[in-house]
Amino acid sequence: MSIEQGPKGPEKSIQEKISEFKSDFENWLKENPDVAKQLKSELLEMAGVEEGELIDPDAGFDMGLLKIPVNELSIFGSACGTIGNKPFSKEVVNFLHSKGIEFTIALGENKEPTISSIAINVSGEDMEKIGEMITNEHGSLRGENSKVSDWSVFESE
Repeated sequence: MSIEQGPKGPEKSIQEKISEFKSDFENWLKENPDVAKQLKSELLEMAGVEEGELIDPDAGFDMGLLKIPVNELSIFGSACGTIGNKPFSKEVVNFLHSKGIEFTIALGENKEPTISSIAINVSGEDMEKIGEMITNEHGSLRGENSKVSDWSVFESE
């Protein structure tokens, strides 16, 4: 495994970052169990995946729940939309920062930077604007209000 040199030292591989984001979700789950469990349930339901199927080679699943810092979203694509899409553009990241959002919760692939569903701490018009921006970047995320106040969940469709 090669590690590229970044401006602040060695860059982590995509798999290392995804592993770190999975660990961060597990820690967040312990710190915020009610919110985390509800968002997890909604993300799994949107993707049509049972918790026991997250890693199921027979079904072709190798997924996990991730706590992704907003600054790292640009490496991810949506499961649907144009193949190879990277819909979390600088514009999307800047918009999320402008709303004070530091992280998202996502159901994603364990080995590839692909998101099936994602929860973002926005609602109403902001939810709709994010969906539009993602579509403009050739991704596909349809937003719905979460049962968790001021959160929205998005399904890649």
